[in-house]
Amino acid sequence: MTRLATRETPPAEDDRGDAGSEDVRTIVAEGRRGLLHRDGRIVLLNPALLHELGFRRDDDLRGLAFTSFWSFEDRDAVAQAVDAAGDDARTLRLDLRYHSGRDETRDVVFRRVPVEAYTLVELRDGPTG
Repeated sequence: MTRLATRETPPAEDDRGDAGSEDVRTIVAEGRRGLLHRDGRIVLLNPALLHELGFRRDDDLRGLAFTSFWSFEDRDAVAQAVDAAGDDARTLRLDLRYHSGRDETRDVVFRRVPVEAYTLVELRDGPTG
């Protein structure tokens, strides 16, 4: 089992935390970005990141484990990258075939941001094919 799957997170009435704040909106306004809780649950994903992952702009993925975009055997490495992200970024490769069927990959960069102690996630172009 993945470390994210074994962690118990109490349910929250509003899983966004401070996701509506101006600071948070500024952080994720550009690029293909999103914010994660320290345990890897999604706080928010901007429209460009949602689109890249194959979702609609209005799809609400809050509270879901970001590790679920990787195949089961890769999820422990993703959980470790989220945990280890700090001022120094951690980068992993995401194969888009697993969840979207597209024969492409993206680099996914994780690093901490000071707002609410979230982890920033950003997709960057990776090699295709």
